[in-house]
Amino acid sequence: FNPNNLADSLWLQLGLTHKQIRTIKNYEAKGGNFYSKADVKKMYCISELEYTRLAPYINLPETKPAFPKNSLEEYKIVAKPKRPVEVAPLEINITNEEELIAIPGIGPGRASAIISYRNKLGGYVELTQVKEAFGMDSVYDNIKKYLLLEIYTTRRININTNIPSELKHPYITTNLASIIVNYRKVHGDYAEVSELKKLEILNEELYKKLSPYLKVK
Repeated sequence: FNPNNLADSLWLQLGLTHKQIRTIKNYEAKGGNFYSKADVKKMYCISELEYTRLAPYINLPETKPAFPKNSLEEYKIVAKPKRPVEVAPLEINITNEEELIAIPGIGPGRASAIISYRNKLGGYVELTQVKEAFGMDSVYDNIKKYLLLEIYTTRRININTNIPSELKHPYITTNLASIIVNYRKVHGDYAEVSELKKLEILNEELYKKLSPYLKVK
């Protein structure tokens, strides 16, 4: 008999107890195999007397066969080349976390960060804004080919407000929010978003980033 994966009922017929069989099955479950009679002899659950009785009937060599070095080539496991992952480009302003996870290098954490930052912004207006999401700067160059930005829909904040907290946005600091509100209180409502350029704290670069998210009505 070959002891590898031998049925419990056959072990019982060979005179082993249920406890002995359970030990053997646990050994096999952990990846153990019997390559020779010597491997069976090593099982602590089988006594020397029991092994002597079973040995003549074990259909295995006495010891594990040694392979000559020049014959090992045929036993090498050759890894199959990985097929390139094919992911259609995703529209960044409407995609969801499940779709983003399909992109190589984007796990659940980064997918969540992209969506969360999109919500805080009120929508992406530049693809490079994805780099600003938590944990994305290091992988952006590798994943940008999987992203599209053709849908420009932003949530706009009314700057004619008396409450600084209503100006909550990643590009608006607490200090800037207070200045925007105080300037309006002194000079009246903003007629155009571009009037924010009069604020010394708001440079041209920041204005260009922020203006798509603002309105006056």
